[in-house]
Order: sequence, then structure tokens, then C-alpha cells
Amino acid sequence: MRAFSELTRENVFNYLPITFCLEVSVDIAQINLLTELKQFITFHNILEKNKDKVTPIYENMEKMSGKPIKGLNCIPVMYERREINYTRYRMPLTHFIGHNLWLLKSANLNRGRGVHIFQSLSELKRLLMEYCRGESSNNKQKSFAFILQKYIEAPLLIHDRKFDIRVWILITREMDCYLFKEGYIRTSSTKFALTKDHINNRFVHLINNAIQMHAHNCGQYEDCLLYTSPSPRDLSTSRMPSSACKKKKKQKKKKKKK
Repeated sequence: MRAFSELTRENVFNYLPITFCLEVSVDIAQINLLTELKQFITFHNILEKNKDKVTPIYENMEKMSGKPIKGLNCIPVMYERREINYTRYRMPLTHFIGHNLWLLKSANLNRGRGVHIFQSLSELKRLLMEYCRGESSNNKQKSFAFILQKYIEAPLLIHDRKFDIRVWILITREMDCYLFKEGYIRTSSTKFALTKDHINNRFVHLINNAIQMHAHNCGQYEDCLLYTSPSPRDLSTSRMPSSACKKKKKQKKKKKKK
């Protein structure tokens, strides 16, 4: 995506959530954390200052349904490799509606492990220190490489819940691209909201089956995994029950028998 943006002389983060890569150690986290995070902290502070300006803009846009939402001018983002700023960076308004939420992802974990949502720099420092020392409640494995990525605060939803789409693509040596027509959609079991109670609720934000299978209402709306039909408008067709939900339902039945 970055290579494509350079060819078209556009800023890659006009399309993707802005992302920072970070490597730390226990000593750096204790002594020199601010220096390591200087670029991110600058960006974070700019969004903090714009919170009060953005919220009424988004609220007005919501009232004007059907109108396009224009991006918010923030700061120019320099391309690190060549130090060229092709275009002024415009953060899509859907990425920032006044909450300044960010994702912290541990680079060596998967299946929803090591993913946190945070707002303040003090929260970020605490999480980094916990991972460097192997003291995280989420995962006891030590981590020193991280991704900091802007959280999309107004995502596209299905029935007020988050979802993601998985598809299979084959690219040949000749660069011919083939798309398998049946992908699948994964849905959250909990309705999306950004209230204080919902920000730390993993079942709202993380769609991984490894996370959703532990939700008390897993499978309440649909069977976690939904096959897309050739016309994906009707999500009630072509369901494929998730093995995770099946396993959880069996466990519940066993407990009732006991």
C-alpha cells in the first residue's frame, strides 16, 4: 500500500489508520520513554487539542445523513525512508471523532492477545512497562516490539456491531490475481459503543474467534462466522456455525447435566 501511494504521490495514511512502530527495553521504558515516543506523543497531543473542535463537526455530520464526511486537516506526515511529504496528511473523520483512542499491539502475539485500547500517555507507559517485565494481565510473555495504531472511532457496523471480512486471494508469479468468491464475515457479540464501560470491553472491539468464544452471549445474534453469499447484502444466508461457538455450547450442556 505504501509503494502504491508513493507511485500515485499520495499519503498512505490518508487511507490506513496512522501507525507507529516502537521497540523498547525495560531500561528505556524507565529512563528514556519520552524520547523513544517523541513523534507519537507530538501527534497524540495535537489530537488532544482538537478534541473539542471535532466532536461537534461529527455530530452535525451524523444529522446530515447521506452527506460525505470530509477529512480533518491534522499535521503533515513525513515519509521516513525518503523524507518526502507528497501531500498534506488528512485524517479521515471516522478515525477521530473526539475520543483520541489508540491501539497498542504486541508484535509477537496473535489471536487477539496483546491488543489494548488506550487514551492517555500514562496508560501507554504503564502497558509498555508491564510487557517489558512480563507482568501484563493479558499475557505473561515479555514483549519489546509494538505497533501503535490509531483506533477507528466511527467504524462501519452491522446491526450496531463491529465486524471484519476475510477473503482468500491467489497471486501468481506473473502477478495475475484471483479472488475466491466465498470469504467469510466475523461479527462481534456485543454492540459497539465508546462509553467508559465499553472502551475496555474486549468483546466490543476484538472480533477474533479466540476472544469472542468467551463472551457470555457468543452466538446470540449469529453463529460467529458467516459465509458471504455472492450478494453479501443478506447476512442471514449461508451461515457456517463457528467451531468455537459449538464447543462453548457443548460445555454449557455438560455443566447443566452435572
